[in-house]
Amino acid sequence: LFILGCNQINDKNNDDAINKDSIAFEKYSHKIKQINLPFKLCCDTAEKLWGLGLNFGFPDSIVSKYSHLNGKIYGKLAETKKYTAIIYLAPADNTLPVIQINDKLGNQIFTLPLFEHFCGTDVNGWSTGWASIYENMNIILEDSTYSFERNKINGQIIDSTKKWEVRIRNFNIRSEEHTFELQSLT
Repeated sequence: LFILGCNQINDKNNDDAINKDSIAFEKYSHKIKQINLPFKLCCDTAEKLWGLGLNFGFPDSIVSKYSHLNGKIYGKLAETKKYTAIIYLAPADNTLPVIQINDKLGNQIFTLPLFEHFCGTDVNGWSTGWASIYENMNIILEDSTYSFERNKINGQIIDSTKKWEVRIRNFNIRSEEHTFELQSLT
């Protein structure tokens, strides 16, 4: 369970600095398009998102300042008066979509990668994953992995090492005026 709260700062000098940073992040988040939900994605098609990722006119340095992923912006997932949730696309073997929650100053509060396993095939198995985000902010992350070891002499699969792993994880982002909560439902 992840719950965020807020603090108030009463120092006028700190308020001025915070307001400048706040305006910068608010302008940044305001320019990012809202994602149409439901949002469904398979890890082997995530690479196509990279071409759809936009920086909405911001230089890479500004995107990196707020995302810390050296990637691209896909879109805004949700926003409250205190927090913003954005999906970023991180470069990896396959594009990795990541939900990131920032406060209005642009500070990173929480991240949730939508895929955790390698996506694809190698000599010792394969893995795939799916992500779904619904209008009620329910997030379902599913992945399947099939792995095995090979005989070092002839390269044949050793039957006794075959292993399937299937995981389904459910999350919900609840947003209130002053809090953002990512709750695991599994």
